[in-house]
Amino acid sequence: MRPVRLIAFFLAFTLDVRVHAAETAALPNSQEVLQDPADCVLRASVCAVKTASFEKYKLAVGEASVYLDSSTAVIRRSEVELTLLSGTVWVRSSAGFTVSSEFGVVQSEGGEFWVSRDASRMTASATEKALMLRPRGATDALRVDVGEENWIGRVASNGIASSGVPQAIALAPHLRRWARLFPGTRQAFEKETRRFHASWSRGLASVADYHEELAVQRRQALRIEAERRARLREQEESRSRELRAMFRRKVLSE
Repeated sequence: MRPVRLIAFFLAFTLDVRVHAAETAALPNSQEVLQDPADCVLRASVCAVKTASFEKYKLAVGEASVYLDSSTAVIRRSEVELTLLSGTVWVRSSAGFTVSSEFGVVQSEGGEFWVSRDASRMTASATEKALMLRPRGATDALRVDVGEENWIGRVASNGIASSGVPQAIALAPHLRRWARLFPGTRQAFEKETRRFHASWSRGLASVADYHEELAVQRRQALRIEAERRARLREQEESRSRELRAMFRRKVLSE
C-alpha cells in the first residue's frame, strides 16, 4: 500500500473510531437483570441472565468478565463456560473459556473475544488470541486467527452444523458494539481501538491470502476438470473415427 493511501486509510479509520464512539458509548449499565434462579449472579452456580433493551451488564464467570450487550440472554454453566441464547457477549478471560450454543462451541485459550448469535448462526470474532470453532457433529475444528471472524450454524440432515470461511472482522459493526460495551472513557476507547487496528490489519491480510489460496485451488480444479473433459472428447472422437473407418471398410468389402 502506498504511503499516501496508508495515511488516508489510517485517518479514515481514526475518524470512524471517533464517530462510533460518539454515537454509541452511552449504553447504560443495567442495575437489575432477569435472573433464574433469583439472585443467582451473586452465587457460584448455574445461572440464566437476560439484559433489557438499551442496557448492558457485566457478568462474573469465574475469573472471567463477560459483558452482555442489550437484549442478550446467557446461561452461566460453570466458571469457564456459558451458553449464548441470544445477543452478543464480549469475553475477557485470563484462562481458557468456552461459549456454546446448539450450533457448537467457541473455545478460547484466554484473552478477549466476541461471540454473537441469532436464530440461524453463531459468529465468533478473535480480537486478542486465536479461537477454535467446533461445529456440532463435526470431527475437525475451525481455527479463527486474530483479526478474523467465522460462524457456525444450523445442523444439517447429516448431523453436522453448517459453517463459514474466515473473514476479516467487519470493522464498523465491531466498533459500534465495542463502543456500547466499553467500560472506560472515550479517550481510552480510541487508544484501545488503535491498538486493535494492527491486529485487524493482519487479519485482513491473512484472509486475503486465504481467499487467494482458495482462488488458486479453484483455478487448478477448473484446469484439471477442463483437461479431463478434453481427454474424454478426444476419446469419444477417436472411437467415432474408428467406427466410421470400420463402417467404410465393411461397405467397400460387400
